[in-house]
Amino acid sequence: VLVVGDGCTDDSARVVEAIGDPRVRWFNLPSNSGHQSTPNNEGLRQATGEVIAYLGHDDLWFPHHLEAGLAALDRERADLACSLVACITADGQSVKPVIPQPRRKLFSIPSGSMHRRAVTDRVGGWRSYRDLRVTPEIDLFGRAVDAGFRFALVQRLSVVKFPALWRKDVYRTRPCHE
Repeated sequence: VLVVGDGCTDDSARVVEAIGDPRVRWFNLPSNSGHQSTPNNEGLRQATGEVIAYLGHDDLWFPHHLEAGLAALDRERADLACSLVACITADGQSVKPVIPQPRRKLFSIPSGSMHRRAVTDRVGGWRSYRDLRVTPEIDLFGRAVDAGFRFALVQRLSVVKFPALWRKDVYRTRPCHE
């Protein structure tokens, strides 16, 4: 497990060290990049496994997430697997589902996705949102689909997302009530 900080100035390093497991490694980027694509790319550089899965700092995986994704990759002989994601609105009163779409420009939430290392080895990693007209995940997954990599839908809810975009000043106020 790689935990990549994006220029963290809080107690993240101490929290990771407290886990006390040498298989959990901490990396902190020298400064905040402003988007998850930079820490994701650092994770790709540091990763040694065949399958890559992402978990954003404000998202939650259900206990079955990795097992269900790996099973879908194997069952479908796929290269990418995306599960169903529930996005919780800022007021906590509504849940908006995200269902991955396996069309030319595949869309999924990074925390609901996993892929074989061969995907990013061939098509490259995450591009900065500053250089794109679509989100980095649409860009990456779209390049993978365009390159002929196979997609599997995990027909199970396995991720809860609390989108920062929907939570005004979340990085300044750092609420924990959710």
